[in-house]
Amino acid sequence: MKQFIAIFMTLCLMLAISSNNVWASEEYIWRGETIMPKAMNFGGSCAVKDKIYLIGGFSSVIDDAVRIYDTKTNTWTKGKSMPTARYHLTASVVGDKIYVIGGINSAGYVNTVEIYDTQTDTWTTGKSIPTAIFGLTSSVVGNKIYVIGGGSSTGYVNTVEIYDPKTDMWTKGKSMPTARGHLTSSVVGDKIYVIGGYIPEAALNTVEIYNPKTDTWATGKPMSTARRYLTSSAVGNKIYAIGGYGSEVLNTVEIYDPETDTWATGNSMPIAKCNLTSSVVGSKIYVIGGSNASGSVFTIESLQVESTEINNLLLSVLLKVTETVQCSTSYNLDNTKHYIWSSSDDDIATVDAKGKVTAVSEGKADIYVQNTDASFKEHISIKVIKGN
Repeated sequence: MKQFIAIFMTLCLMLAISSNNVWASEEYIWRGETIMPKAMNFGGSCAVKDKIYLIGGFSSVIDDAVRIYDTKTNTWTKGKSMPTARYHLTASVVGDKIYVIGGINSAGYVNTVEIYDTQTDTWTTGKSIPTAIFGLTSSVVGNKIYVIGGGSSTGYVNTVEIYDPKTDMWTKGKSMPTARGHLTSSVVGDKIYVIGGYIPEAALNTVEIYNPKTDTWATGKPMSTARRYLTSSAVGNKIYAIGGYGSEVLNTVEIYDPETDTWATGNSMPIAKCNLTSSVVGSKIYVIGGSNASGSVFTIESLQVESTEINNLLLSVLLKVTETVQCSTSYNLDNTKHYIWSSSDDDIATVDAKGKVTAVSEGKADIYVQNTDASFKEHISIKVIKGN
């Protein structure tokens, strides 16, 4: 029974257009991708060209694997395993090489730097970070890696350690105002935005902004939701803070605009999860792995930010009156036998027993699907607008 529930918790809704194109509003398009070969959380990920490299992490054991997701073919392959198994690590890419830094394993806190060459599928060792640390974050500006915050043997830290891949040397930057771990960071322009995290007994909504050119810190507007174990990615000039844990596991997405120092609310992930990681290919954010109340998860979801027209596999859609869309599950099971479909408002959108949705009138509605014993339930959001 537990296995059955675990399988269904990995399902996500997918849509296939029945006649007309489906339009989705900018920044609100979620899609389910091919599930991971193994459920994983606390890993690190980096994108190189069209591929995403998921490295390390934890599920039933501490992992040393390199799992490679090809965003063009929607398939997974394996790379050469990392020399040091670890989780709670950070990873950043410079050129075609991925630098894996810090973390924790059965031997304790890790200070090793291991470098994966994506072109040759080989590992080399870099100079160790001065302090063994876990639950840290890193970002790249000007081909240097800025490693910020985390937890050490003395508690949570506010350090900025700067690694230069050319010289294989570490230097120090000005300390972050707030010591914290289990945080996230993203780069817009030439500044690093450090978001959320944890201090003893409290999740944070803090935003602190590091300028590598001047080695100075500034404060940004806090997130609406304090959280730790979150991820973030930048597309264009905006930062997307995704998932995490506040008082519960979250599926919320908050969008930060550095130019105006303001936050907006994005469309929530299909599945709430924390301890996740994310990477960007093109204008699409891929959210990988993580965990929730059911344990580590297999799922990978993508958020298409800048495109305005999508022809399949949507999780949030905008329809014109009378347009239809066919819903199914990622496992293509017989909907009439395994699922019950329903609409939150039949005056806005209806759904038949096979998952076909019809837009009726302007407004918003949720389309729900659940299996017969209610161990799995998911929904998509439908917004109906006036037709031409």
